[in-house]
Amino acid sequence: MNSKMFHPILQLVRPVNVVIVFVTIVVAGILAKPVGSDVVWILVAGLSGALIAAGGNAINDLFDVNVDEINRPDRPLPRETVTLDQARALWRYTSGAGLALSALLGIWNFLLAAVWVGGLYVYSRQLKGTVLIGNLTVAFMTGMAFPFGALVVGRPSLGLYPGLFAFLANLAREILKDVEDVNGDATANIETLPVKHGAGAGLLAATIVLGVLVLFTVVPVMAGVYNYTYLLFVLLVDVGLAFVGVSFWFDATLSNLRRLSLILKACMVGGLFAIFMGS
Repeated sequence: MNSKMFHPILQLVRPVNVVIVFVTIVVAGILAKPVGSDVVWILVAGLSGALIAAGGNAINDLFDVNVDEINRPDRPLPRETVTLDQARALWRYTSGAGLALSALLGIWNFLLAAVWVGGLYVYSRQLKGTVLIGNLTVAFMTGMAFPFGALVVGRPSLGLYPGLFAFLANLAREILKDVEDVNGDATANIETLPVKHGAGAGLLAATIVLGVLVLFTVVPVMAGVYNYTYLLFVLLVDVGLAFVGVSFWFDATLSNLRRLSLILKACMVGGLFAIFMGS
């Protein structure tokens, strides 16, 4: 379902992305082999991460409002269906609730959640308009969902491989989104990689990251972490990743870049499914 069909407040937090974060954390906890009441705490961790992600999306749109007037005028803040004060309050309440829930999980989950909230805020306020640093930051924040879920069960190392997959997939997607937003970012003097060095440089960087990701997907099988069922499913994901890496060189229009961004999101879900099936 398209997020534009939701109430403006829900649209602001990007409900589909929030659900993906919740599912990611829950799956990460399940992959860490929970016992007994661990399942309840995994669900609490999923809700905590979902609330933090919702707050991160709200604060991101708050700081991006001027750019979105050019790049995404259909978003709630440019349309003025949500006020800046409402967006700021939404960030406070959702992030605060997420932190409060994380405190129930133990000190390490709370510290990780605090880094998550702080990192998303700093990214939105200062790092988003930087060459690659902002991309690396938000990709790292996304990848943290896996160790966050595995940490609930006391096995954070089991979140390493899926966390790295999520990091690389999101890094490619964030760079691609910068290419998509190059006109609005240039108008707002935001120095992303495509703004500073051209759209071609952004596409090249995304291609390199996708290539590394495809190669990385076979590493867990070689290391004996996941079985061949994982390999079967992840190879299908690799086809999607390869398609994205080739398609934007032939068609770099705004509509195709947005379509490819959605395909990348689907590949992330597919990679998560492959890990689940092959663990």
